[in-house]
Amino acid sequence: MARLAVSDLRRGVSILQANPSDPPADVPAPAGFGLPYGLARIPDGRLLTADRSQSRIIACAEDGTNWESFGSQGAGVGQFQNPMGVAVSDEGRIFVADTGNFRIVAMDAFDGTGWQTYGQKIAAGSVGPGRFAGPACIQHGPGGLVVADPAAARIVQLAQLDDASWDVSSQGTFRNPAAVAVLPDGTIIVGDLTREGLSIMASPSGGITETILGDVLRYPAALAVTSADSLAAFFLPTLALCSVVRDASGWNVSLDARLDQVGIRRPTALCQLP
Repeated sequence: MARLAVSDLRRGVSILQANPSDPPADVPAPAGFGLPYGLARIPDGRLLTADRSQSRIIACAEDGTNWESFGSQGAGVGQFQNPMGVAVSDEGRIFVADTGNFRIVAMDAFDGTGWQTYGQKIAAGSVGPGRFAGPACIQHGPGGLVVADPAAARIVQLAQLDDASWDVSSQGTFRNPAAVAVLPDGTIIVGDLTREGLSIMASPSGGITETILGDVLRYPAALAVTSADSLAAFFLPTLALCSVVRDASGWNVSLDARLDQVGIRRPTALCQLP
């Protein structure tokens, strides 16, 4: 399997080696990770995660060096409220799902340079562009930012952080979308905690074009792209870590590890490592 970083609510952030029989290595954190949600890598190679408990984001190297945090609790510039997702574009722009503030935050650098926000709380009679119930897992791909908003039971895609590019799944498509991944060709893969298998979409408004692996996998909780045609995924309640691969015959799955057997019992996100 690919080398992966995994965030865990009890253990912090750990590194899973390519050989699943090797024990995971915990990333040292001088001030802790709190409740880490979401994982990505910023341009300098450090891991990025959101600490929901202390309303901040954290960056550090795999060995725990160059550890730093940014943000405090609130709704102003440089502030977050219980963030639950992070993503980084190919250009290095950082995005944070600022869950408790019902918005997406974009920054040009980890220190908050170029701070920009988009979104507000869904209100009675207003569920349209720019409205979130609690954005959580986010990923960046060729079509822009893909946002899972489980409290609103929908997926949103934004080419830019503006109402004009808002593209949303129709009501009833999902019930609890907890995980998203975007392949290099723009294919969106969604894990819904109330569904079996994984849902494939070309765009949110285009709906689900295919459901894969529903006969063997259920309750997908986190996804990470590992190549042009593959991803890592873990599933509840078994905490099975799997490789999902697309080839000429379709989609195939193989079991890599049971995360609970290596001491990871409350994982929240995955991220591929070099």
